[in-house]
Amino acid sequence: MGYMRSVVWITFLLIGGKAIAQKTKRPEQPFSAKMVVLPTVQTLEQLTDITAVAVVTDSVRGGLFRYSEDTLVNQGTTFRAKALGKGSWMRVFDPIGGIRVSWFGAVANGKDNAAPAIQAAIDEAVKLKSQVLFSAGAYFIPADASLRLPANSFLKGVNMNATQ
Repeated sequence: MGYMRSVVWITFLLIGGKAIAQKTKRPEQPFSAKMVVLPTVQTLEQLTDITAVAVVTDSVRGGLFRYSEDTLVNQGTTFRAKALGKGSWMRVFDPIGGIRVSWFGAVANGKDNAAPAIQAAIDEAVKLKSQVLFSAGAYFIPADASLRLPANSFLKGVNMNATQ
């Protein structure tokens, strides 16, 4: 009679800009990778260890990233691996959960032009058949700016009083 070996995994969650480790048990094959904790996307772009899994702790653009030989970058879910001169750092996320406009640099302060970042998030969400998520706050879109919103696109804010 066979048995399934249980493997302890460490799951990292970003809570308030800090990486929090959480143990979970899964009956799967073990996976090991070097984890690097970095403060910003700019420091991620300078990372040279392609075997590392990077946790960026920036509370706005942070997340979990892995290296890819893909050279397409969008400055939200993928960033150029500048120090290597090739490849990119890809955000590890579930597209079903949505694409955050903050990942692309949109700031909800009511004064900085958020239109380019919002459009980049919309474009990526369309490619991934995902929704676009807005955190609480006011997003400034200049009167002369326009956003292209394809059919079947979905924009989601916190609620109508918190997201403007």
